[in-house]
Amino acid sequence: MESICSKSKSHFKKLCMVTLLKKVEIFQQMDGQVLKAISKRLKPMNFNAKQYILKEKKPLNMMFFVVRGAVLIKSVSAMDANVKKTCELGSFYGEELVHWVTTWVSHQTFPTKLPLSPDSALCPYHGGSVEILALKSDDLKSVLSDFTLPTDSDQPLDWLTTLKNVERLETMGVEVLKKICGYLELRTYEDAYIIQKDKPIEMMFFIMSGVVSVTDGSSKHYYRNEGGCPNHSGDDLIEHWLKSKSTSVPAKLPTSPFSFWAIGEVEVLVLKSDDLAKVQPGDQIR
Repeated sequence: MESICSKSKSHFKKLCMVTLLKKVEIFQQMDGQVLKAISKRLKPMNFNAKQYILKEKKPLNMMFFVVRGAVLIKSVSAMDANVKKTCELGSFYGEELVHWVTTWVSHQTFPTKLPLSPDSALCPYHGGSVEILALKSDDLKSVLSDFTLPTDSDQPLDWLTTLKNVERLETMGVEVLKKICGYLELRTYEDAYIIQKDKPIEMMFFIMSGVVSVTDGSSKHYYRNEGGCPNHSGDDLIEHWLKSKSTSVPAKLPTSPFSFWAIGEVEVLVLKSDDLAKVQPGDQIR
């Protein structure tokens, strides 16, 4: 009887762990067997008041779920540095790590360095100890490497085709697109802003490799190269370009409603506003 009860408790615990994982959007898209394997790697950890769980700008070596107490999330360098958040029972922090791992898991080797934590996570000065369930980076890599098959995301991309992923450029004449291609350049960002919220959009970019977090201050999403179809940002720059070419007075650059942050190392294909301004749309827009 005791053995049956023990098995029942173990099964219930696994179900609870999987339910906890499903609070994270990216885990909701994963197969049940993968989630069960990940749930077995969750490790309980305890921290006392004033102890850091993660430090800002230090390697993001885990994501975690709060199972007792509350965790303070704060940042010195972020744009909302004065805003402090709290992770309470059932909340999680560090999902950037999961997006980063799933982006690189189909490659032969992971980047040598982990992405950096964008914030600090610590136990408040008052409020007692905190218990978390931690998912370490090495454990996550190990599980996903066992279950994930290689994709074609490393196939070389034709830059002309890449430009046509932008709706306003899709029907533009080939000669104009070729001229724009001549100004495209590859850049690498590492744990840094690519574009900041409320700042002028001085370029548009296409993600060649890596993952980018996108936030408006209240919600967060993640962009990556989706199977050879690069996510992009800065479409408003195209509208600005077309408008400035059709009027005698150049329009002011639009401002970005989002911040784009490179998680770890990210390679992007960049088109700067100054270079785009040198191209004439002409009469080739069909």
